[in-house]
Amino acid sequence: MNYLIRSQQQTSHPDMIHALVPYSQKSELTAASAPLTFRHTGRNIRSLCALALRLREELVSFKPEILHLHSTFAGFVGRIVALTVPRSMRPKVVYCPHAWAIQIRVAECWTVRIWRVTSLQ
Repeated sequence: MNYLIRSQQQTSHPDMIHALVPYSQKSELTAASAPLTFRHTGRNIRSLCALALRLREELVSFKPEILHLHSTFAGFVGRIVALTVPRSMRPKVVYCPHAWAIQIRVAECWTVRIWRVTSLQ
């Protein structure tokens, strides 16, 4: 993420780049001047809801042209949240899965479900 943010800062105005990360990971994001955060308590519904609410708030106030998502959970939640903002404010979504959820050794039926969720467009 730091590399991506630095690269984007070189080609556009730094104030036009916002990063939303779990509060516990804020210090890891050194390239962003003031990363936005949400409360993350683990892989649970509370954290997913916190991400969804904070992301929607940011989409409505900042009105980004592009929403770049990483990870299975952010990708899933972010694409759904993007659909809830008015079409005129809806950003283009770029999703870069790292495929960790697919690589976890689980029953094949779960692998197929995870793959389907991460492939939504």
